[in-house]
Amino acid sequence: MKLLSLKALSLSLFLSNSAFADTPNYSNFYVFGDSLSDNGNLKQVQNIFPYENSFTNGRVAVEYLADDIGYNPLLPSGYLVALAVEGIPIAGTNYAVGGARALDNPEATSQENAINLSTQINAFLKFEGSSFDLLLYILWAWAAMT
Repeated sequence: MKLLSLKALSLSLFLSNSAFADTPNYSNFYVFGDSLSDNGNLKQVQNIFPYENSFTNGRVAVEYLADDIGYNPLLPSGYLVALAVEGIPIAGTNYAVGGARALDNPEATSQENAINLSTQINAFLKFEGSSFDLLLYILWAWAAMT
């Protein structure tokens, strides 16, 4: 009897957890970070890439994730251009920029700090608003000590 109860409990836990495995219906998908996620933001202001739009010879990981959860294509936001030229609209939802740091460097120039996570998030708040309902956020940045 104990074995049957244990099997029934295991089955009910498995079935209840499988309901949570469904992909939630997020209203949008936003990315913040560095070159690990940048799919074209830095290219819009510096055309230095050996590959099409990014630091890799293929897509970055967040583009695969966007495909898997149904947000294809994941476009660069273009916020660097929008911050420089008033009135330019934001294009996509990826704010990641190659070379970004998690924290601003007090010894760096304002241009060097312009791509950091704090600037990305402030640009998101400026251009997208402050609604956080049903949005999926990815923040992925390497902690380089340079």
